[in-house]
Amino acid sequence: MLVVANRQCKTPGQHQDRIRSVDPSYLNRSSGSWNDGFIAGSTTGRTIFGVRSRLLLIIAMLVSIGSALGDEVRVPEEIHVPILLKILTFDRALQRNASDRIHIAIIHAPENANSQHNRQLVQSNLTALLGMTINGLSFDFSSVPFASPTQLDSILTHEDFTVLYVTCGNSANVKAITTISQKHGCLTMTGVEEYVHPGISVGLGVEKQKPRILVNLNSARAEGADFSAQLLALCKVIK
Repeated sequence: MLVVANRQCKTPGQHQDRIRSVDPSYLNRSSGSWNDGFIAGSTTGRTIFGVRSRLLLIIAMLVSIGSALGDEVRVPEEIHVPILLKILTFDRALQRNASDRIHIAIIHAPENANSQHNRQLVQSNLTALLGMTINGLSFDFSSVPFASPTQLDSILTHEDFTVLYVTCGNSANVKAITTISQKHGCLTMTGVEEYVHPGISVGLGVEKQKPRILVNLNSARAEGADFSAQLLALCKVIK
């Protein structure tokens, strides 16, 4: 069962246990433009595009992220979802291969409460960003419960997904998900740091109480991604 993007989701709870202070106004959603060009208005909608200084600016605005252990999102969704979308602008293969739209699947564990919480927050934040474009491409998303490798393989065979966002609660499924994502050429992303080492391509983690972008380069290449050196210079690269 797929849950399509346009449904509104309530955003449960706040993340005071993980971050003490952040000013979300770095993303001016009301006007869709910043004078410095981080977000620029266009006739096709608002545009997200990546440059080194803008990523550094976002990271500088995140402060005091608390520690966490295990299968948990450390950087709140309202922060890491826009960053993950921004990272997509550095994937040259995405620009070459995508047609008119980027299709994002949110892969969640239906019986796991933390996974459902993560899924709802990601959906809420993606909904708030609908109408923006990524290097000229619009995006949409669907919620996909992980039932089995066979089920996910069948969905990716019949649905034209570009990116798979893997929620927390999927630690036992990471290897199966990445094997299938590599088969279908779908880029995997997550908010769970621990998922990057076993094979998810891109994630957000914490290092010395600061947020850090993680890239599993071998996995990213196996999924068909072609990240620029500009992005990789900002990341902790895992090979």
